[in-house]
Amino acid sequence: MSKHKPCPFCKHEFSTIYAVEEEFWAVQCFNCHARGPKKSTTDEALKAWNFAALGKLTRKDAEKLVEALENPLEPNEALRKLMKGRL
Repeated sequence: MSKHKPCPFCKHEFSTIYAVEEEFWAVQCFNCHARGPKKSTTDEALKAWNFAALGKLTRKDAEKLVEALENPLEPNEALRKLMKGRL
């Protein structure tokens, strides 16, 4: 298994791989709690995290993600924005 890259959002060095919904895995930052995508194996979860950490995520997408994490929406509001393509 490869080494965890720093968080793509806050650049914190420490993250963990954990089980999601009993059949998936994801990496999560200890500092800002950003989470990588759910994957079926720990290796896939780490690869997806490291891919984002290498800057493959656009700055605009990263800013949207950080804003969404900092300002959670009510479910109905999130659905309305998603339907309008604003999320």
